[in-house]
This record gives sequence, structure tokens and C-alpha cells, in this order.
Amino acid sequence: MSRLTHPLLLGGLFIGIIVLALLLAFRVSLESQLRCDRQTNTCAYTRFFLGRTQLEHQPLGSMTPAWVSRSGALSGSGYNLWIGHSHGNWFLGTYSTADDADQVIRQIKQFEQARESPHLVVAYSFAAGYWLLWGSVPIFGYLLVELLSGIAGARSKFHPSRSS
Repeated sequence: MSRLTHPLLLGGLFIGIIVLALLLAFRVSLESQLRCDRQTNTCAYTRFFLGRTQLEHQPLGSMTPAWVSRSGALSGSGYNLWIGHSHGNWFLGTYSTADDADQVIRQIKQFEQARESPHLVVAYSFAAGYWLLWGSVPIFGYLLVELLSGIAGARSKFHPSRSS
């Protein structure tokens, strides 16, 4: 390996590790939660990421009825559950069956119609986010071993030296 490609490879590897870590920490949603409270007359939508939490509030009266849309073109790909408000839409989650999504919609409608109900909490955990997060651990490990072996100047066991 020439002298120039070694630092470039290490720099690219370092940048790759940083970019992958930032994407996983700040862009892959792990959970979402809709919490409506009659006492404060607000609905709060929270999305949980590994490195941050996104929180939005809307008045209870500005909420529109929840609806379901197909998740993908293929059958069995799931059903996305949305709830609208005056400034856009909140994505609540992807449910595997229409019955599961309809059950959550019924829960939301029941809260809207029953004035004696003090609060509503709908929580959803994104299994794909957790799979992506835990599946990246071996990738991070491999990249870290490559980076450290390059810094230390040792040959990686993953890339044995070729004899000319």
C-alpha cells in the first residue's frame, strides 16, 4: 500500500464511522408516543431517538381524525397510522394488520367522544429501528478494529498481506 492511500483509507474509515453513528443516533426513530390531556387541553407527540427526543405540542381542538394508509405496494407490508393537526401530520407507527391499526383508531375516537376520559396515551415501538441499531454493532466493531489497526500500523487479520 502506498504512503498516500493509507492515510486516505484511515480518514475515509473514520468519516464512515462518524457518519454511521450520527445517522443511527439522530435519524433512526426508536419509539413514538401520542399523549393527549384534557386538563391542559393539549396533545403532545414525542419521538425518541438514541441521541435526542423530538417533542411537539398542539391544542386538543386542532387535531383531525386519525387515518390509516398502506405502508408499501406489497401486500402484508403493513398499515401506517397517522393523525393530523393544524400544522401537518404525526406518524404514530406501522401496524402489521389493519385490525391492529383500527383498534388504535377506535381508542383515539373513544377518547375524543368520551369527555370524562382525562387523558390518552398511544405508544409505538419501532422494531426496525432497534434491529438497525443492534445490527450496526458488529459493523462498528469491524470499522473500529480496522481503524485502530491502521493507526497502530499493524496488519489487520481481516486483510492479510499479499506476497508479491
